[in-house]
Amino acid sequence: DGKENHDSRVRKTQEYIDEKLPDKGWVVQPDDSDRHMTVYTNDETNELVLAHKGTNIRSFQDIQADLMIALGAERKDKVFKLRKTKTENILKKYPDKIASGSGHSLGSSTLYHAAVTSPYIEKRMQKIDLYNPGVSPLTEKIRPTKHKSMRRKTTIHRTTEDPVSASSLFQGMAAKVKRYATKEEHKSIPRRILTHALKYGFMEKALKSHSIENFI
Repeated sequence: DGKENHDSRVRKTQEYIDEKLPDKGWVVQPDDSDRHMTVYTNDETNELVLAHKGTNIRSFQDIQADLMIALGAERKDKVFKLRKTKTENILKKYPDKIASGSGHSLGSSTLYHAAVTSPYIEKRMQKIDLYNPGVSPLTEKIRPTKHKSMRRKTTIHRTTEDPVSASSLFQGMAAKVKRYATKEEHKSIPRRILTHALKYGFMEKALKSHSIENFI
């Protein structure tokens, strides 16, 4: 819920992690987590995970960032710049942690962009998981010299009917692709509202295929 305060969102995220991964040692870091990303640490395994968040439909900045993806102008967008800087700062704050990252939709796009444009982020990240990343035919391709090292650590998780990530298949992204079938039923309230407002047909199918719930 976009109306919840920071402490409430952090508490609910921690409760979810404790339920799904009981006694595994994962802790949400409140001071490092905000509307752009959630930061998890694990002192038992010495790990750090940065999860870039997907589009918040209530945020004008997020909608604008999605538009910049469509135009292939990620480098000029404020959200992309901010998340890149924040990712670098968090990694520097935890210099001894084994770092990895993940994101869905816009979050996948900002994470991938941060890694391919920052040598420090690319070096520190040991594993990068991108779920249905937003990609445009106009998205700038990375330099061939970075392709090999990025591809070893990066995986695109994509539902086969998702239109948002379709361009990732021919844009030469430095990543392996793992394909999934779209789940039959979702319970996402925002998705239900959107599909009812836009009727059904292609839009409902597209939203269903794009949802993060396909991977949970």
